[in-house]
Order: sequence, then structure tokens, then C-alpha cells
Amino acid sequence: MAKGSHGGQRKSGPPTDASVVTKADDTALPDGPATHLYIGGAGNVHVKMVGGTKVVLTGLAVGVWHEMSFVEVESTSTTATSIVAGYA
Repeated sequence: MAKGSHGGQRKSGPPTDASVVTKADDTALPDGPATHLYIGGAGNVHVKMVGGTKVVLTGLAVGVWHEMSFVEVESTSTTATSIVAGYA
């Protein structure tokens, strides 16, 4: 069963569950849509948002949770390390 769900409602607050992310092009997160992104090592993160748009995020702070709804972390253009998907 998927940890995250979109359903048109915004999730808020800190994540209550998490999974280590394996970067892979065009491959959905195995635990479903995530509500938070954590990076432990600086760099770019190429994500596919719940709405379907793919974007490369630059300049994200390291060591903090970033609230966003995403379904994939692409290996192409992702240079950040120690990436974790959070689920609220």
C-alpha cells in the first residue's frame, strides 16, 4: 500500500514516515507520492511533480525537509546525494 496520497488535498506538517530514494529515470517512487524531500549532500534534484511536470531544483538547503508533492526522482541531472522521500 502506498504511503502517500494526493487526492487534491494538501498535506502539511512534518513527515511521519520516510524512505531512502533510489534515483531512476521515469520510475515512480515505490511507496507512492511523497510530501517532503530531504537531501543530505548538496546538488541538483530532478523531480517529477504530482501534476506531471518535471523540474530540476537547484540551491536547495541541505539537511532540512522541503515540503512538496512529487512522484519520481530522476537520475538524469540529479547530483544531490542522500535523498529521502518523506510522507505526511
